[in-house]
Amino acid sequence: MEKKVSPIKEGITHRAWIVYGLFVFLGLLIIGRILYIQYGPDGETLRAVAEGTRTFRWAEQEAERGNILAYDGRLLATSSPMYEIRMDFKATGLTDSLFYRHLDALSEALAKFFGDKSKQQYKNLLDSRRQQAKTGNQRVFRIAPRRVDY
Repeated sequence: MEKKVSPIKEGITHRAWIVYGLFVFLGLLIIGRILYIQYGPDGETLRAVAEGTRTFRWAEQEAERGNILAYDGRLLATSSPMYEIRMDFKATGLTDSLFYRHLDALSEALAKFFGDKSKQQYKNLLDSRRQQAKTGNQRVFRIAPRRVDY
């Protein structure tokens, strides 16, 4: 005995095959367009442009640490950034006249802030580093003996 398929089921199956065929056709159309773009008349040019626009690079970034709080919200520990004081003696804006005009004030400020050397010692240090930068290839020198916060 042969099973008879209802006309409703047959209509649904027919429409499903049509939708399936449309999806296959669209997929083939998209694949064809991709192949045409990559390997067609302008393919080599477009690949060269794509190679030139890649700007991906790896960069390690140190995570900023957060605060540690007690259960009641009191601050227990915190992180604060620390900086080294360095001077670029080959900076274009740092002319000899500008440097020597403010050398006394800078030396005095460093001596007061750090308290490890006298004004004259800082003045001699800065002057010798300026001369080293002029004659050598090193342009940046560390000025301060310790790190400072903001």
